[in-house]
Amino acid sequence: MFCKYCGKELSEQAIVCPGCGCLARDSMPIEEKSAVETVPTVEETSGQQLKRMEKKAKLFSMLAFIFLCVEAFFLAIHIVDALQYIFGMVDYHDEGGAVFAFLFAIAALAMGITAFVFGVKIKRQNVAMSTITVFVFVASIVAFIIPLVFAGV
Repeated sequence: MFCKYCGKELSEQAIVCPGCGCLARDSMPIEEKSAVETVPTVEETSGQQLKRMEKKAKLFSMLAFIFLCVEAFFLAIHIVDALQYIFGMVDYHDEGGAVFAFLFAIAALAMGITAFVFGVKIKRQNVAMSTITVFVFVASIVAFIIPLVFAGV
Protein backbone atom coordinates (compact mmCIF):
# COMPACT_ATOMS: atom_id res chain seq x y z
CA MET A 1 0.00 0.00 0.00
CA PHE A 2 1.28 3.47 -0.89
CA CYS A 3 0.60 6.87 0.65
CA LYS A 4 -1.80 8.82 -1.50
CA TYR A 5 -0.11 12.13 -0.62
CA CYS A 6 3.65 11.46 -0.88
CA GLY A 7 3.75 8.06 -2.61
CA LYS A 8 5.90 6.37 0.05
CA GLU A 9 5.35 2.65 0.53
CA LEU A 10 3.46 1.81 3.77
CA SER A 11 3.06 -1.38 5.73
CA GLU A 12 -0.44 -2.86 6.03
CA GLN A 13 -0.59 -2.00 9.76
CA ALA A 14 0.50 1.64 9.30
CA ILE A 15 -1.81 4.25 10.75
CA VAL A 16 0.23 7.32 9.82
CA CYS A 17 2.60 7.77 6.88
CA PRO A 18 6.20 8.10 8.18
CA GLY A 19 7.06 10.26 5.17
CA CYS A 20 4.45 13.03 5.32
CA GLY A 21 2.50 12.35 8.54
CA CYS A 22 -0.88 11.99 6.83
CA LEU A 23 -3.33 9.34 7.93
CA ALA A 24 -2.72 6.05 6.24
CA ARG A 25 -6.44 5.30 6.40
CA ASP A 26 -6.86 7.83 3.59
CA SER A 27 -4.53 5.63 1.53
CA MET A 28 -6.57 2.44 1.97
CA PRO A 29 -8.04 0.80 -1.09
CA ILE A 30 -11.74 1.44 -1.72
CA GLU A 31 -12.74 -2.11 -0.69
CA GLU A 32 -11.21 -1.62 2.76
CA LYS A 33 -12.80 1.82 3.24
CA SER A 34 -16.29 0.47 2.63
CA ALA A 35 -15.68 -2.21 5.27
CA VAL A 36 -14.53 0.37 7.82
CA GLU A 37 -17.16 3.04 7.23
CA THR A 38 -20.66 1.60 7.37
CA VAL A 39 -23.59 3.91 6.83
CA PRO A 40 -27.03 2.77 8.04
CA THR A 41 -29.53 2.13 5.30
CA VAL A 42 -32.86 3.90 4.98
CA GLU A 43 -34.67 0.80 6.25
CA GLU A 44 -32.51 0.71 9.40
CA THR A 45 -33.06 4.39 10.21
CA SER A 46 -36.80 4.20 9.56
CA GLY A 47 -36.99 1.12 11.79
CA GLN A 48 -35.19 2.98 14.55
CA GLN A 49 -37.51 5.96 14.14
CA LEU A 50 -40.53 3.65 14.29
CA LYS A 51 -39.29 2.12 17.54
CA ARG A 52 -38.74 5.59 19.03
CA MET A 53 -42.23 6.69 18.01
CA GLU A 54 -43.71 3.49 19.46
CA LYS A 55 -41.92 4.15 22.76
CA LYS A 56 -43.23 7.72 22.84
CA ALA A 57 -46.76 6.56 22.00
CA LYS A 58 -46.60 4.02 24.84
CA LEU A 59 -45.24 6.59 27.28
CA PHE A 60 -47.88 9.21 26.53
CA SER A 61 -50.64 6.59 26.52
CA MET A 62 -49.56 5.41 29.97
CA LEU A 63 -49.36 8.97 31.27
CA ALA A 64 -52.83 9.73 29.90
CA PHE A 65 -54.19 6.59 31.54
CA ILE A 66 -52.65 7.55 34.90
CA PHE A 67 -54.12 11.05 34.67
CA LEU A 68 -57.51 9.57 33.74
CA CYS A 69 -57.43 7.32 36.82
CA VAL A 70 -56.53 10.22 39.12
CA GLU A 71 -59.25 12.33 37.52
CA ALA A 72 -61.81 9.55 38.09
CA PHE A 73 -60.80 9.44 41.75
CA PHE A 74 -61.31 13.18 42.27
CA LEU A 75 -64.52 13.13 40.24
CA ALA A 76 -65.87 10.31 42.41
CA ILE A 77 -65.04 12.31 45.54
CA HIS A 78 -66.86 15.32 44.08
CA ILE A 79 -69.95 13.30 43.14
CA VAL A 80 -70.16 11.63 46.55
CA ASP A 81 -69.80 15.00 48.26
CA ALA A 82 -72.47 16.53 45.99
CA LEU A 83 -74.90 13.66 46.65
CA GLN A 84 -74.37 13.97 50.40
CA TYR A 85 -75.12 17.70 50.16
CA ILE A 86 -78.21 17.15 47.98
CA PHE A 87 -79.67 14.55 50.33
CA GLY A 88 -78.98 16.73 53.39
CA MET A 89 -76.29 14.54 54.97
CA VAL A 90 -73.79 17.41 55.13
CA ASP A 91 -74.28 21.17 55.37
CA TYR A 92 -71.36 22.22 53.15
CA HIS A 93 -70.49 21.23 49.58
CA ASP A 94 -66.82 21.46 48.55
CA GLU A 95 -66.02 22.16 44.88
CA GLY A 96 -62.36 21.14 45.29
CA GLY A 97 -62.87 17.66 43.89
CA ALA A 98 -64.32 19.07 40.67
CA VAL A 99 -61.43 21.50 40.29
CA PHE A 100 -58.82 18.78 40.71
CA ALA A 101 -60.75 16.47 38.39
CA PHE A 102 -60.82 19.19 35.75
CA LEU A 103 -57.08 19.87 36.10
CA PHE A 104 -56.25 16.19 35.69
CA ALA A 105 -58.70 16.03 32.76
CA ILE A 106 -56.72 18.79 31.02
CA ALA A 107 -53.46 16.90 31.63
CA ALA A 108 -55.03 13.64 30.39
CA LEU A 109 -56.30 15.40 27.28
CA ALA A 110 -52.83 16.80 26.52
CA MET A 111 -51.25 13.36 26.93
CA GLY A 112 -54.05 11.74 24.90
CA ILE A 113 -53.56 14.17 22.02
CA THR A 114 -49.80 13.60 22.04
CA ALA A 115 -50.24 9.81 22.12
CA PHE A 116 -52.74 10.07 19.26
CA VAL A 117 -50.26 12.04 17.13
CA PHE A 118 -47.58 9.37 17.60
CA GLY A 119 -50.19 6.67 17.01
CA VAL A 120 -51.11 8.20 13.67
CA LYS A 121 -47.46 8.22 12.64
CA ILE A 122 -47.07 4.48 13.35
CA LYS A 123 -50.51 3.49 12.07
CA ARG A 124 -49.51 1.01 9.38
CA GLN A 125 -46.51 -0.47 11.17
CA ASN A 126 -48.13 -1.24 14.56
CA VAL A 127 -51.91 -1.43 14.38
CA ALA A 128 -52.34 -2.49 18.02
CA MET A 129 -50.40 0.49 19.36
CA SER A 130 -52.22 2.95 17.11
CA THR A 131 -55.57 1.48 18.27
CA ILE A 132 -54.58 1.97 21.89
CA THR A 133 -53.62 5.58 21.23
CA VAL A 134 -56.98 6.23 19.55
CA PHE A 135 -58.78 4.69 22.54
CA VAL A 136 -56.78 6.82 24.97
CA PHE A 137 -57.50 9.92 22.88
CA VAL A 138 -61.26 9.29 22.87
CA ALA A 139 -61.26 8.45 26.58
CA SER A 140 -59.39 11.66 27.37
CA ILE A 141 -61.93 13.72 25.39
CA VAL A 142 -64.83 12.09 27.25
CA ALA A 143 -63.03 12.52 30.56
CA PHE A 144 -62.51 16.19 29.74
CA ILE A 145 -66.24 16.73 29.20
CA ILE A 146 -67.45 14.84 32.30
CA PRO A 147 -66.03 17.28 34.93
CA LEU A 148 -67.63 20.13 33.01
CA VAL A 149 -71.02 18.44 33.35
CA PHE A 150 -70.60 17.68 37.05
CA ALA A 151 -69.01 21.01 37.97
CA GLY A 152 -72.44 22.57 38.39
CA VAL A 153 -73.62 19.84 40.76
